[in-house]
Amino acid sequence: MKRGLILIIFLLMVIPVLADSNEITTINIPTQNLTTGENKEILNLDNYFNGTDLAYKFKAGSKGLNGISISFDESLVNIIANNPGQYSVIFIADNETDDKESNDVNLNVVGEAIIKKAIDFFPVGTSVSMKVGEKKTFAVSGDNISAEWYLNNLKLPETTGTFIYDAAIAGTNTLEVKIGAETNIWTIIIEAQEVIETAPPPVVNQAVCGNNKKESGENCQSCPQDVQCTSGSSCVNAVCIKDQGVGGAILWFVGLGFVILLFVGGVVFAKRKGLLDTISLDFITNLFKKKEKIDIKEDEVGETEEDLTGLKDYLENNLKEGHSKEELVNAALQQGWKQEQIDKVFENMGEVKETERDIEPLLEYLKINLKKGYAKEELVKAVLEQGWTKEEIDDAFAKLGI
Repeated sequence: MKRGLILIIFLLMVIPVLADSNEITTINIPTQNLTTGENKEILNLDNYFNGTDLAYKFKAGSKGLNGISISFDESLVNIIANNPGQYSVIFIADNETDDKESNDVNLNVVGEAIIKKAIDFFPVGTSVSMKVGEKKTFAVSGDNISAEWYLNNLKLPETTGTFIYDAAIAGTNTLEVKIGAETNIWTIIIEAQEVIETAPPPVVNQAVCGNNKKESGENCQSCPQDVQCTSGSSCVNAVCIKDQGVGGAILWFVGLGFVILLFVGGVVFAKRKGLLDTISLDFITNLFKKKEKIDIKEDEVGETEEDLTGLKDYLENNLKEGHSKEELVNAALQQGWKQEQIDKVFENMGEVKETERDIEPLLEYLKINLKKGYAKEELVKAVLEQGWTKEEIDDAFAKLGI
């Protein structure tokens, strides 16, 4: 019983002591005289607060803290003042169990005002549009600036005032720069490059020999399977010529013989009557002399003009659409037309020159992409790769006044 009573008395004595060990006490902090600029370790708060495991913080007093920056090195206070004047601060001690505020501490600042340089960011604005493959410089004004750069919240190794962004992939990204308390964020929208494809020259429909259809470019010589001469005709130099049949030849000779006999009989009768004494019979005998046969060689027969209408239409139409003569010649050769046939068509068309292309599509393309911010050099390179000539490009820029 006595032991229990002694334990109770001991606890009643110890509990107030433990409670008092977490209590924070303070004494009045006097006015602090400061100069503009940095004031290091001007105050040790442990001299004015009493307690264990104390951490310090502060809040503005009745006179405010405009232009005043305060930091702590444990219990030591550092103050930076930008402007002279009267200010006040309240310091707070905290040990997670209790906290205690100081009195309203006056701060008397003297000296010249410090002008804080404004920081400018480039490019101006918060949204930037770029194309894939484009590079752009992001910068912060000022000398010897130390900055922190963040791309999509990931810190970058760059620490200077400039950062060159290389747009590699289409999408949306955020770029942030921090200089002390100043921060600027850009939203970067990256668009894919617009690709303009030119249509290839139209394909000439090539005749197919052996499909039992008479098509452009076929004749009885080049494709006898599809082009056959009618009965009684033969193919001579790619042209069907009607044969002289045996029956027809006999009738022709009989008729000729009858005419000759009539003529000779008339002459003899006239001679006997003395009507043709001045006419020699040699004239008649010469009629029956064998005439020397004149053979006409097949290769001397004039070559009949081939049907090249399809090739001619193809060349004329596509020259008008702006395709070059060389492109069309190569396309026609690949489709089976002969160089001689192509040359013949061009000869019949006269001194065929490449028709000037309509550069309206080029003008429209340049207008649109110049408005989007593309450089002239980039556009010249792009349209040259698309088949436009340097003369056409120069003409287009001249019409645009560039």
